[in-house]
Amino acid sequence: MMRDGRIGTGYLSIFALIVVFLIASYTRNTAWKDDVTIWKDVIRKSPSKARGYNNLGIAYTNMGQHDKAIMYYNKAVNVNPEYGEIYKIYNNRGIAYLAKGLDDLAIHDFYTSLRLNPDYAEPYNNLGLTFKKRGRYDIAIENYNKAIAINPNYAAAYNNRATAYSAIGQNEMAINDYNKAININPDYAQAYYNRGFVFLSMGMNDLASSDFHIACTMGDALGCRFLQIFKKDN
Repeated sequence: MMRDGRIGTGYLSIFALIVVFLIASYTRNTAWKDDVTIWKDVIRKSPSKARGYNNLGIAYTNMGQHDKAIMYYNKAVNVNPEYGEIYKIYNNRGIAYLAKGLDDLAIHDFYTSLRLNPDYAEPYNNLGLTFKKRGRYDIAIENYNKAIAINPNYAAAYNNRATAYSAIGQNEMAINDYNKAININPDYAQAYYNRGFVFLSMGMNDLASSDFHIACTMGDALGCRFLQIFKKDN
């Protein structure tokens, strides 16, 4: 598009996007704080049940308070080691460890979760994320493959496997996986943004711009950022 010198309009648009993101963030944080209140009350009423501690840990994870999350996941494991879904608690604690950069502890928890339930797809996906972070793309892809084999409709696993393919230069396979993720979940903003970035790296600017636009309309901040760059450069 032409740059017509309407700087004020451009600034207003960016300001409007910032306001939207701030409102959305405030709404999410309020909801998560409500979850904390709810699950603290559940624990007060049923202190010997693991579910309340686990869900309180999830609420703190969503708020980015990973130390508190780990504390409550520990309590969930200790209060009832025979809890029927304890494999989910290990997976959840692994996610918190991974967020803190404690990769070895995360890997241990993900494998513990799988030992307790080999048909649980999420730990494989999370192992994929962990090994991708370490640059072990081959092991990451193997784990994403296992997650998808268990759950062929696992949109996040397709998206994540695509990022690993992209990292090793297999762009066509990456795009194929992003397509699958979007077909499963048409509202998957991150997959649109990621696919757009691959298109951009391949010089397919029109397709990249289209994907960034879709991601932006879904509220993806990076999609909006790259869309603004496209508008400035064309």
